[in-house]
Amino acid sequence: MPAGANGVTFLPYLNGERAPFVSPDIRAQFHGLKADTTKAEMGRAVMEGTAMSLRHCFAAEDGLPETPVQLTGGGSKNPVWCQIIADVIGQDIVVSAASDQGLWGAACLGAAAAGLGDAITLSKREETTVIYRTDPETHEKYSAVYRRYALISSAMRTLQTALNTLKEENE
Repeated sequence: MPAGANGVTFLPYLNGERAPFVSPDIRAQFHGLKADTTKAEMGRAVMEGTAMSLRHCFAAEDGLPETPVQLTGGGSKNPVWCQIIADVIGQDIVVSAASDQGLWGAACLGAAAAGLGDAITLSKREETTVIYRTDPETHEKYSAVYRRYALISSAMRTLQTALNTLKEENE
């Protein structure tokens, strides 16, 4: 499936949105579906949509990252998704083979609170990592896809505000 999912865009607002804007009422949606849209295109659009949301957060703050980004959690176990994120944000993604970062961090904070040392020092450990290198050509393609995503996202926020007004009128 090519970058851009053949024009299918997914807005990942399944539970509203908290960043980079707050809109608890907005909902997820697919845009660009056609009669012959495939499950593969929709699946790719879902992965791309979440990566676009991450890029949107970076853009709303200080811009795209200038150094590699560490990715953790369940999604970090999917190599296709990791590569999509690297290409969307234009920065290498580093994934640890260990899957216990949250537990490890909590244990280090607990140990620090018990007086066993500094949490940052305690957290340092040897880890095997996988690096997903961004492809500049694919990143450029995703920049166009991001402009489409941002336009649809902005329009949906405007539409949601109008829909909320109608909802209030009908109550």
